[in-house]
Amino acid sequence: MITATKKLIGSLLGKILIIIIILPFLFWGMGDVFRGGNQNILVKIDNQNISTQEFLNSLNRRNIDRTQIKNDKIFNDLLSELITSKIVSLEIENFGIKISPNALKNLILNDKQFKDNDQFSRTSYEKFLIESGLQAATFEKIIAEQEKKRQLLDNLSEGLVVPDFLVQTEYRKENQTKELEFIDLNEIYNKFVLAENDRKELFEKNKDLFLEEYKTINYAELSPVKITSKNEYDEVFFKKIEEIENKLFDTNQITQIVKDFNLDLKKLTQVNASKKDVQGNQIDLDDQIFKNMFNFKENEPGVAKISDKYYLIQINNVEKINKNLNDKAVAAAIDRQLKLKNILEVNSEIIGKFSNDRFNAKKYTEYAVDKNVRIQNTIIKNLKDNQYFSDDMIRRVFSFKNNEINLITNNDFSKSYLVKINNTVFNNLSENSDKYDEFKVKALISLSQEIYKSYDLGVNKKYDIEINDRVIQRFKNSL
Repeated sequence: MITATKKLIGSLLGKILIIIIILPFLFWGMGDVFRGGNQNILVKIDNQNISTQEFLNSLNRRNIDRTQIKNDKIFNDLLSELITSKIVSLEIENFGIKISPNALKNLILNDKQFKDNDQFSRTSYEKFLIESGLQAATFEKIIAEQEKKRQLLDNLSEGLVVPDFLVQTEYRKENQTKELEFIDLNEIYNKFVLAENDRKELFEKNKDLFLEEYKTINYAELSPVKITSKNEYDEVFFKKIEEIENKLFDTNQITQIVKDFNLDLKKLTQVNASKKDVQGNQIDLDDQIFKNMFNFKENEPGVAKISDKYYLIQINNVEKINKNLNDKAVAAAIDRQLKLKNILEVNSEIIGKFSNDRFNAKKYTEYAVDKNVRIQNTIIKNLKDNQYFSDDMIRRVFSFKNNEINLITNNDFSKSYLVKINNTVFNNLSENSDKYDEFKVKALISLSQEIYKSYDLGVNKKYDIEINDRVIQRFKNSL
């Protein structure tokens, strides 16, 4: 547990946008499933192979439970990520991107994580390596690889010139005048009456969803004073922590460790994820500390770093207790589901009208009369200029053409509208405006994203990627 926790420590690694620099290459279905050859090869990328052992090594580095990858989606996502990483490495090699020792040194020396009074601190750097469980060479290799990936994307977008019409396009996405009519569909949804029989029926069908876990948690703080008789998080302390972890693997109990170090053992009896016991009493413990402890599995003790402190933790008992319809949280969840079902049915009816090309201006008015709801009018001038719609909804409205009728909703369906656009006036942005540079950057980002998409498609055609389904299936069955 501590190994996984250590790797989350903020550092230079966290400051490089890994999600951006690893392109989402599409690969499934590319190339024929190859036959013969090494029976432990999952994927072939030109002359490069991804073996079952390499896949397992990547899981081990990230502390992913092997049983989880029996899920097809999880397995495909992890394998896709590994293939992507391999292709990116090939592209870096093709571009001839290299990081010199001096460049790597400067990346680390200029990281604020390792500075003290604006000067690089060797002590801070070594402390980070100890806490992260990394050798200096390993950490520096990771930084070098991430920097190469960043430079790969820089190469793709280098020298882009953004024309004025793209700046105006970005500006108009957020600044235009729309005259429109709208029907607030909540006026229809609110007429829905929840029936008690529907509540009971939905609850009976989903009883298993309303089980609540109550855990008994034993924990103790591993302070330097208790562990080493000193008040410092030094190398001796971290070696002791590793010794404790090794003992846990052998004994699977924290009892002896508590005794050896004379720790102050504390116990939380039958508490749920909301920090309440079975009587409903609130537990007095920091939220972050409690959340980390509660996420431990039963009878799998470990050490965790939480809020710059270290804790010894063990879950001794997990009990699942059924809730009933009298529980306020259960009743509220059932009501939300029934209301959502009604909303989706109303929206499906409207979408059905769109699909049949029958929802013109006349039908729009007839629909309001039939449902006995108002047609309201408003004018929108920018993303912040409306009392009815959220920013995201207005962005959608700005993409609609005159005389179009569209259904818009927010993420949780708490607001839904049927919108008809009557008139649009586009605004222009002067090059002398203090906002011009802002929208020029937005246009550059949009243009870069289009280039990355084209590059992504090009890479897919460039490499011959073959998936060995038989090895994959055999590999899954062996887990």
